[in-house]
Formats: sequence, C-alpha cells, structure tokens
Amino acid sequence: MEPNKKPIKRQKLWLRPTLQVVVAPAIFLLLWSIIAPEYQLPSVIKIGLAVAEMIEVGTYWHDIIISSVRGLSGFLIGFALGAFFGILTGRFSQLFLLFGGLLHFLRWTPVLALLPLTIRIGGLGEQPKIFLVAWACFFVSWAYTHVAVSKLNPAYIWWSKSLGLNLRQRLFRVYAPSVSPSLIGGARVALAVAMIVVVAAELGGTIQEGFFRDGLGYRISRAIETNRNDINIACILTFGLIGTFFDFVLVQFIKRGLRVITGIDFYRNEG
Repeated sequence: MEPNKKPIKRQKLWLRPTLQVVVAPAIFLLLWSIIAPEYQLPSVIKIGLAVAEMIEVGTYWHDIIISSVRGLSGFLIGFALGAFFGILTGRFSQLFLLFGGLLHFLRWTPVLALLPLTIRIGGLGEQPKIFLVAWACFFVSWAYTHVAVSKLNPAYIWWSKSLGLNLRQRLFRVYAPSVSPSLIGGARVALAVAMIVVVAAELGGTIQEGFFRDGLGYRISRAIETNRNDINIACILTFGLIGTFFDFVLVQFIKRGLRVITGIDFYRNEG
C-alpha cells in the first residue's frame, strides 16, 4: 500500500437498512402530522384505528392477499412474456421489422382505457384484472429487454458462437448476464406498474362472493362512497407497504436466489 494512501474504511452494512426502515417512515409521519390538519386529513392515530377496525371485521388481511395475488399473477405472466419477446426482437432484427410497429402501437395504448372493455367482455372476475396487469407489465418488460439485447456487444455473440455454445447456453450464460441490469430495472418498474393497475382494476368493480372478492382497491372505492378518508388513506399506504415488500423480495431473489440456482451473478452493479 502506498504510504500516503489511507486505508479504506469498511462500510457499516447495517446503516443503510436502518435509515430506510426507521428514518424515512419517521420523516413521513412527522410531515403527515404537520400537513394533515391543514387539509382536514385524518391523523396518524385515526389511520391506525382504521386499520385496526378493518382487521377486527376481517377484511384487511383478506384484501391484502387478494390484491397481492392479482398483482403478482399479472406481473409474472407479463414480465416473462415481455422478456421472452424482447430477447427475440432484440436479437433478430427481422422479427422487430415485422412486429415492432405493432408492439409500439399497442405499448402506447393506455392500459386503463381498456378497463371498460375488459369488464364488458370478461365481467368482474379475476381473468380481466390479471389480463390488464399482465398487459401493462408485458410492454414494460419488452421495452427494457429489447433495448438491452439490441445494444448487446457483438463481441459477446461472436465469442459465444466461436466457443460452440448452443442457443440455451448462449441465452443463460451470455445474453442474460449481459443485459441483467436492464432486466432487473424492467422487473422493478413492471412490479410498480402492476400495483397501479391492480388499484384501477379493483376500482372498476369486483365480485361479491367467494374467496376472490373485494381487494384493497375495492375497499378504497367503498371508503370514498361512505366518506371514510381514514380507511381510504390506510388502504393507499398499505399498497405502498406491499409494493416496498415485494420490491425487496424481488431484489433479494435476484441477488441471492438466482445466484444459487444458476451460479450466475445477475445482480451485478444494480442497486
């Protein structure tokens, strides 16, 4: 080591999670306590009591499960299909010439504008809701993956072919690790989009019997109709907590789970 160069201190690994889990919510609660009286919004205590009320009547955890299942189902379907087609159109320019115009047109079609149409065709069941979420996530995933694969270093492709790797080996050993930062970014954006579309789909109406009834979005619409701002805001904040939790699980799965399964560090420098 050079004499004038100071040793690099080890970063305290516990500091970043502590700041995210403790400091950020504390700042939010402080700001909410200041803003709420000004705009006649419910206080933090009233929001907490609203959550306790929903837990007592048995709707809170059920709504969380239902909304999560809808969001995750659509996300997994849409992201997987989007990544697959993104690899194809990014790798084979002929396919992009054939389908690129159509995909771009459909990508710019507002997904929420399709809500009345899906209700008209499929009713208030689960298939239209999951379809809307998958539709929105598909185009996020496709766009991220297509751009990443189309910008892939041609040397990687040439090396993989010269080493005699088959298509599957090139896909998982060369293409996927090379575009992993974009794939991870696309997955995180698609997950956020999934939560947004779930809210809109449930605001459009749900069935009122069986296990797959209601949901947090439906609970928000009922709170608006009954002028329960405390329940409304409690459900909105719950969506934020759900999204934060799923984003954390997704990152940890990519960072650790896929490395164990495939032996490849897909996470790389992604934050």
